[in-house]
Amino acid sequence: MPGEGLFLKYIQAILKRLPIKDTGSLQTKLFIFFFAVMVLMAFLISTASYYVFKGLISREIGRSRVDVLRQIGERTRVIKSSITTVSNLYYGDERVYHVVSRRAIDEDSQRLLVKSLKAIASKYQKAFEQINVTYYAVVIGENGFGFCSTANGEGYNYRKIPKMLWYRNVIKTDGKIFWVSSYDDSDNAKESRYVFSAARIIKDKQTGERLGVLLINIEERKLFETYGNVLNGKNSISIVDDRGSFVSHSDEHMLGINFYDMKRFREIFEPNSFRIIKKGNDPILLSNYVDPETGWTIVEEIPVGELLAPLNKVKYTILGIFCFCTLLSFILSFSFANKTAKPLKQFCLSMEKVQKGDLDVISDIKGWDELQQLSDGFNQMVQKIKELIRDVKLEERLKRKAELDFLQAQINPHFLYNTLFSIKCLISMGKTFQAEQMLAAFMVLLERVFNRKDEFITLAEEIECLRQYVLIQQYRYSHKFEVSYDLPPAVLDYRVPKLILQPLVENSIFHGIEAKQEPGRIVISAERKRDELFIRVIDDGAGMDDAALKAIWNNQNGKQEKRFNGVGIMNVQQRIQMNFGIQYGLKIFSKLGKGTKIQINLPVID
Repeated sequence: MPGEGLFLKYIQAILKRLPIKDTGSLQTKLFIFFFAVMVLMAFLISTASYYVFKGLISREIGRSRVDVLRQIGERTRVIKSSITTVSNLYYGDERVYHVVSRRAIDEDSQRLLVKSLKAIASKYQKAFEQINVTYYAVVIGENGFGFCSTANGEGYNYRKIPKMLWYRNVIKTDGKIFWVSSYDDSDNAKESRYVFSAARIIKDKQTGERLGVLLINIEERKLFETYGNVLNGKNSISIVDDRGSFVSHSDEHMLGINFYDMKRFREIFEPNSFRIIKKGNDPILLSNYVDPETGWTIVEEIPVGELLAPLNKVKYTILGIFCFCTLLSFILSFSFANKTAKPLKQFCLSMEKVQKGDLDVISDIKGWDELQQLSDGFNQMVQKIKELIRDVKLEERLKRKAELDFLQAQINPHFLYNTLFSIKCLISMGKTFQAEQMLAAFMVLLERVFNRKDEFITLAEEIECLRQYVLIQQYRYSHKFEVSYDLPPAVLDYRVPKLILQPLVENSIFHGIEAKQEPGRIVISAERKRDELFIRVIDDGAGMDDAALKAIWNNQNGKQEKRFNGVGIMNVQQRIQMNFGIQYGLKIFSKLGKGTKIQINLPVID
């Protein structure tokens, strides 16, 4: 459709100016896809409609032009039939035959004969003027007689007729009419007078000898008048005989030209048909009508641009509809993409929040039924996850409580035996004061373990429990080691899991101090950094290699029977991480001969 190229470029420019930031988003892709599909459909339908209308209008106009040419043919048929009648009247008139059959004609006889023929011409002319057929007759005898029925017939050049190319064809017709296409019958070089003629020879009735020639001429402009009112300055109409010569043409300069090869013309164009062809670089509609009586072909050429001028309204109407459909497609595509992609985008944001651990998210997207089902399913899934996490946390709390109960119940019989045996020995040795202190410490330690059900205690309470344990071990090891505490008062009120320091000090005694010949030292320190609490247990004992460290983590040190409980450092690590996460816990640094440092990393809990 003309103009659609510019419109599509305009649409492309609009799309480039749209505030589309994320060309990879679903919303953008949906919008572009549906907008492109709908615009393409509108374009195809508009283009198809235009060309269908164009074809229909072309066919209707083509058929109407053939009908117009048929009407022109009917008018020319009347003229040709009238000329045939006139020719027959002259040909059968004895006075005409008498004029050309005389052997010798003097000037007086010439005047009398001309006067006689003028009377005949006047009678016939008046009869045919009533049907608007004007003509003039020319009679040329072999005896030198010449007659022309025009007003200035005396000056007619009779000698030029035998010199005409068509004259030989007239002779060959043996008295029948030979139709001569338009030729210039004027003797004035400055002024042309194109006529077409019904020409025939006049023969001697006994011998058949040629006596002369009869021409009934009608001006070409009379034929022009049959179609002059159809011309609009853009189209051209011509009447062509069966030899391809113009009998009449809307352009007078084309008269007398043998223009068409009628055999080739008939191969290309069927009679009474129309067809769009190229003439030069411009398309034209060529229509033709073959009159069955005259044998003439009437041809009309109309530029397609002029022909389809009424189609411009249809074209602009279709273009307007296309623009409206494009705008509607833009709105519908944007609405559909927004209704589809926006809820999905909100849904993705909800999923990201869940991925980050926010399980209080509720998806409340609105849109298509499928999206609503997806949203409801998501909410149910999140609720299930929350319930599962709650169940897991409850299970973990119960598990930790069970582990703590198990820890409290794991007081090693050997430890009890050794402690009580040490107290007995002190009493036997008369060291009742030391035995009393050791027994008091032992009772406090047991009370801390069995009577306190709290999972978390203050650091001060944890240190107090540790002091009782250290006091018992010092009596057992005859004060082979000493323990010092570097604890700022501000950290003592922070809450920590119960019994996290005792296993660490126990490790320092058994893996550091016991393996060392000389006395040892253990330092307990703590400090706060931002929102974290760091507690360190440092000894200057024998230290450990990698194998010993691995055994510590696996609780396979071979000396469990001497411990206060059988749960090792791994238990402390697991309890801390179950409570606070894997970012918290223990770190052990140790080298043979260099001692051991154990660091506890906890969140600050007031």
